[in-house]
Amino acid sequence: EKDAMKELRKQEVESAGPTTIGDLIRAQMENQG
Repeated sequence: EKDAMKELRKQEVESAGPTTIGDLIRAQMENQG
């Protein structure tokens, strides 16, 4: 079940593109700061 979720997330990330990932990281950095 967990492996299936990992694959699903991987597909979502790949389809979302690096822009979304960058925004996510930026948001996390702002939350920590």
